[in-house]
Amino acid sequence: MNNFTKTALACAITVMLAACGEGTGTQSRNPAFAGTVGTAPAQPTQSATAALADYYPAVQSIYLAYFGRPADPAGLGFFAGQLQNQNSPTAIAEINSATSTNASIKAIVDVFSTSQESQDLYGGDNGAFIDAVYQSLFSRAPDTDGKNFWVNALNAGAMTRASAALQIMVSALGTDTDIISKKAQVATRFTNALDLGVEQRAYSGLAAN
Repeated sequence: MNNFTKTALACAITVMLAACGEGTGTQSRNPAFAGTVGTAPAQPTQSATAALADYYPAVQSIYLAYFGRPADPAGLGFFAGQLQNQNSPTAIAEINSATSTNASIKAIVDVFSTSQESQDLYGGDNGAFIDAVYQSLFSRAPDTDGKNFWVNALNAGAMTRASAALQIMVSALGTDTDIISKKAQVATRFTNALDLGVEQRAYSGLAAN
């Protein structure tokens, strides 16, 4: 088990990825006005009979939002299992909403920001973190208003870095959503291609990033 998965497991046992404004050539919305921050979230649809694989797209999206890379097979299976155990919704937008009302689901998402990989990737301030998330998701820098919104929310403790990355992703509009969709397709194919043990060991932990 790699370092990231060990960190995730330890945290899981203990406690149990919006483009804002307008970027170049994109449309996006400020979640302060779109109902994703500061307002009561929509009640998520529970999925009592969801299969493990039903959670794979959402977990892959979280990896892209936070780490900017495809999920490693071990991490994909681990986090899908954690979400399934909590009867989480399977859609990424509903998981994002559920983090506001379900402490266990929020804890699973927040593991991404407490991992060693996170510490190594995002050692800078919150401004540098938001820049990195926008580059990972949309391959562009954030607009000034959008960056200020997210940095202020993080500085005030209104959200964790993991939840901010997730909300930036689900709040995207226009060509930003097209970019995310293409990255998610490629990431899924990449992870699925790691079907040999030697390949999975080579793409794990900090070496994967």
